[in-house]
Amino acid sequence: MSTDWSIAFKPILDLHSKAIFAAGSSSVGKPVVRKIRRAILAAQDEQEEPIALPTSLKKAIKEYYAKSLKDKEEADEREAASRPREPSFYKKPLSEWDVAQKLFKQEIDSYDKAQQQSKGLEYSIKYRTGNAREWFNNMTPSQQQEVKFAMKKWNEEGAPEETQAIYRKNNLKKTLEDFAEQIQRTIVISRVLGPDLSHSSFPDFRIRPTSMYCPDPTRV
Repeated sequence: MSTDWSIAFKPILDLHSKAIFAAGSSSVGKPVVRKIRRAILAAQDEQEEPIALPTSLKKAIKEYYAKSLKDKEEADEREAASRPREPSFYKKPLSEWDVAQKLFKQEIDSYDKAQQQSKGLEYSIKYRTGNAREWFNNMTPSQQQEVKFAMKKWNEEGAPEETQAIYRKNNLKKTLEDFAEQIQRTIVISRVLGPDLSHSSFPDFRIRPTSMYCPDPTRV
C-alpha cells in the first residue's frame, strides 16, 4: 500500500508551516519551496523503500500549502463565529466535547438529521445527543486539531474581549449605582435623626482629663 507523500514527509512540511501561516500565502515563494523540496529529497534518499513523489514536487508543495492556508483561514473564521459570547459559558473548564458542539454545530445537526432519516425515524431531539456523540467520536484528525486549538484558546481567554468590556462596564455602572444609593441613604438618615440625635446614638470615645488626686505643690 502506497503512502501519500504529504503524510510521509509531514514532519518536514510542518516544520515550515508555522512561518508560512504567519506570513500568509505570499511566503510560499521559490526560495521556500526549493528549501522544502531539498529536505524532502534528502529524507527520501534515506528511506529503505522510496516513496513515490509527484511529477512536479515544487508544484505539489505549493498546492499543499495553499490548501493548508485555506483550511486554516476557514478554521479561524469558524472559531470566531462559533465562539460563545456569554461569560457564564466559561465558568467551568471546557472539554473537547463542549467545544466541538459549538464549533461544529451545523455538521452535528446535519449528521443527526441524516441518521434519523436513514433509520426511518420521525425527527426527535431525544436522539440528538447519541448521534452527536457518534459524530464526535469519528472526527477527522483536522477536526480534532481544530477542537483542541479552540478549547485551549477559550479556556485561556474566556469570553470574547468585547463581551468582557460590556460586562465590566455594566458591572461598574451597578457598583456606582449601589454606592450612590448608600450615600443617599446615609444623608436621609442624618436629616431624619438630626445632628444631636444622630451623634448621641453612637458611643463617645473622646479622651477626657481624669479626676485623679494631684497634690498642691504650694502647700507644705
